[in-house]
Amino acid sequence: RSEIPMIPAMVPLVTDRQVIVRTLERAVSIDRRSGELLWHSAIEDAALQRLAAAPGDESDPSGSRAAARFYEFLRQRGWADLTAGTMSTDGELVYCLEELESIESLDAADDVSRQRFQGATVPTNKLVAMRLASGKIAWEVGGPVALHALFESGSYFLGPPLPLGDELYCLVENGAEIRLVVLEARTGARRWALSLTRTRRDLHWTPALKAVGISPAWADGILICPTSDGTVVAVDPARRQLLWGFRYAPSAPSAVDGLRAFMRPRGRILVRGRILGGRGADADFPVPSINDPDRWVDFVPIVVEGKVVLTLRASNDLVCLDLVDGTLAWSKPRESGLYVAAVSEGSVVVVSRDRVEAWRLSDGAPAWKEPLDVSLPSGRGCGSGRLYHLPLQTREVVTFDLRDGRILARSKLPAGIRPGNLIAAGDAVISQTPEAVVAFRGLAELQREIDDRLFRAPGDPAALAMRGELRLHLG
Repeated sequence: RSEIPMIPAMVPLVTDRQVIVRTLERAVSIDRRSGELLWHSAIEDAALQRLAAAPGDESDPSGSRAAARFYEFLRQRGWADLTAGTMSTDGELVYCLEELESIESLDAADDVSRQRFQGATVPTNKLVAMRLASGKIAWEVGGPVALHALFESGSYFLGPPLPLGDELYCLVENGAEIRLVVLEARTGARRWALSLTRTRRDLHWTPALKAVGISPAWADGILICPTSDGTVVAVDPARRQLLWGFRYAPSAPSAVDGLRAFMRPRGRILVRGRILGGRGADADFPVPSINDPDRWVDFVPIVVEGKVVLTLRASNDLVCLDLVDGTLAWSKPRESGLYVAAVSEGSVVVVSRDRVEAWRLSDGAPAWKEPLDVSLPSGRGCGSGRLYHLPLQTREVVTFDLRDGRILARSKLPAGIRPGNLIAAGDAVISQTPEAVVAFRGLAELQREIDDRLFRAPGDPAALAMRGELRLHLG
């Protein structure tokens, strides 16, 4: 529906030469300049193939339920499942998650399916490392516990790893425990692990919390580790110690009783002198739907200037914490917020359904004179210096100044092209939706071409027309 923000779950990666994208079936590498296919991963999504081929049974002779399950899978994988849609790279290997088979066939709105899911085996997935140059598999870890089990078998990786040096920092759920697991980047072998939290069984089996695509963030020697249940934990990786924890969603005490800390009355926890907890043992943890339009759509923390900016699926607040001790600096209600666009010029810029607004990083006060009114976004935008490019469902990209929210340009796209998630690629911008990947030439490149053509032929009508369109575009 037009009033629901359709933000794709697939987010592209850009390197010097390549654009790496995740499709519904596999990972694909495209030449950044020509759009030529360079390679695709050898692993195909088994769940997609199985659902596509599923016939109707005696109770469903028309195949309508099978078709509905297939549609639900496409909807979740294309628009909601960040665990499948996001990747990371260290410049030599590309890391993505595969075989998320225990979640994608589940219709989260169907109580019978949910009960069947809760009685199934523990969901697992695989972390796969592919060579950036060729797409060939270098190693894989995880997957179900079997006769020839891999490292970390029986685990569920909550998002792509954070590469730091020659190590990968992963958030992993194993049973009802969430851990920080550190792997060797070249082999996938485990170097060390640290328990962060324990989740309740009903949260452990919630599909929406398996699709958040969360990864750690690092700054000033501190790792910020969000979890799928609303808890955020800071870790000192050098000493392999927990520093502080913060919870900003109400929960029962069992949701965080594994923080290697002292249990306190009414569900609170003490971590190195800091109390962490909700409203008590009778508080309800809000379990979201996998396609809930009234939640944040991004869940990776942003660390900048000694602050941690957080949006988690379990909370309807924008929260800013002190990096060193985890104390709350300020918070704001989400209202209609979708994601944090950028933290720039001392401001936290938030994209909402119908506006863009900015809050001062220091104290949460308004940073602009007034919000910027926009129509419904169609994806995540991208920044370029002090500029930000925001895709809209009106098939245009709005460029505004991050310092004051002033609109600088509106780029109307050709008919049939709707912008999705954007990422800067040099002077160009790459857009990805579940249906297509499109590259848009940058203004500087267009200006150089116009200048060159008019230098060679001052009366070139096509070059003059391009210059006129560019000037109109820039106001």
